[in-house]
Amino acid sequence: MKNFMENMHLTKKQWYYLGAVLGICLIYFAFTHFKGSEAPQKTIPYVRTVTVGTQTGSNYDVYPGEVRGRYESNLAFQVTGKIIRRQANLGDTVKAGDVLMEIDPRDVNESVNSARAAVSAASANFLLASDNAQRYRTLYTQGAVSKATLDQYNTQLEAQQAALNQAKAQYQAALNLLDSLKNGNTAEAWNYRGYATRKLGRTDEGIGYYQRALALEPNYAKAREYLGEAWMVKGRRDLAQEQLKVISGICGQSCEEYRDLQAAINGHPES
Repeated sequence: MKNFMENMHLTKKQWYYLGAVLGICLIYFAFTHFKGSEAPQKTIPYVRTVTVGTQTGSNYDVYPGEVRGRYESNLAFQVTGKIIRRQANLGDTVKAGDVLMEIDPRDVNESVNSARAAVSAASANFLLASDNAQRYRTLYTQGAVSKATLDQYNTQLEAQQAALNQAKAQYQAALNLLDSLKNGNTAEAWNYRGYATRKLGRTDEGIGYYQRALALEPNYAKAREYLGEAWMVKGRRDLAQEQLKVISGICGQSCEEYRDLQAAINGHPES
């Protein structure tokens, strides 16, 4: 190394320059070496902290909504009319067969009255046509009228029979509506049933309905009148007279019920 430096033949000034360059190189090397060998610093993550403890206030949210049953049933009535009584309220528990509402029976009663009047009118027309047909049959056998005239009255009799059957069918339909009412267990309702079934030819059934009406309301004069008329149909004049006597004690001998039953007993019914 010494020989190498002696052979270079450098001046003193040049040696100064060379030493300065070497010093700068050494400083740069030392700086870059120690800087690259430093351990990397760890990055501390940011975290959310929560203090555990009691807290006042509600921990729920409120939303508008509607609570509905899983199963819903549409209510309908066989008979239309005004609801007069409600037996169950919203939210009540009910079971099959429970009565929920009652309907005013007055409209149905009017239908029964109208159908009853139609049966009475049809019955009167049928009796008249029957009498006329019988009369002309007698005249025809005597040779007093022609076959065409007799056929005309027989046709009228058949037409009145059909009208009577139709009136009875409508009366039975009105009776069925009356039976569908919840408050059918009244004296008036049982009386309607008795009258309807009696006019339809079911006299024994009608008597049973009249008796049920009187069991609920013993002073129901109209039911006693109809019961007396039913006993006359059965040939029990004595029982009919018993009902006439009771009616006399209820409303006197001038009331309509007494007069109608007395006419039926005497063989001249008004209805």
